[in-house]
Amino acid sequence: IIGKEFNLQTLVRLTGQNEGQLLDVLENLRRMQFIDENTESSIEQFSFHHSKIRDVIYDEIGHLRRTKYHRDVAGIFEELHSNEVQLYAEDLAYHFEKAEEPAKAGHYSLIAGKKALQIHAYVDAYNHFQRCLTYTEREEQDLSNIFTEEQLIELYTQLGMSLEALRRWDEAVQSYELLFQISGNKDSSPVPV
Repeated sequence: IIGKEFNLQTLVRLTGQNEGQLLDVLENLRRMQFIDENTESSIEQFSFHHSKIRDVIYDEIGHLRRTKYHRDVAGIFEELHSNEVQLYAEDLAYHFEKAEEPAKAGHYSLIAGKKALQIHAYVDAYNHFQRCLTYTEREEQDLSNIFTEEQLIELYTQLGMSLEALRRWDEAVQSYELLFQISGNKDSSPVPV
């Protein structure tokens, strides 16, 4: 659930298990070559030896439990990384999406998209901004139920900028037109998408 890579601190908090007991289990898994220990990190970091191992384990967990674990991991990440949210925004968005919390997933996708745009990763930025829009489609909600007006203005501005950088001019214009609709929308009626 945590990801291909995970650290002991997050695992302890997620499972509620004793650190010593978890280290014993992790050591056994390392010996069986299911996981590897990252000795280059200053924290106890592990990764799955092969992504297929993680995939099989992940697929064996039921939907309700997976959703709960993702919600728990997202909460742990929010708490542990509250001062460096931008660095973990993509992970937070992923876990909140899997936890079926579209408002928080959208919030962190917006942050991740802005970060990607800043480093000129335009395709990644575009994908993050599009993900913000798909949360509403999946949940059959209006954007204004997930995002504040300020966030919508920021979303369409950033989306337009990423589309310009990708030379997708017509789509950029559409994004800016939606931006103008929102910023000119003084009543509390929902914004059409």
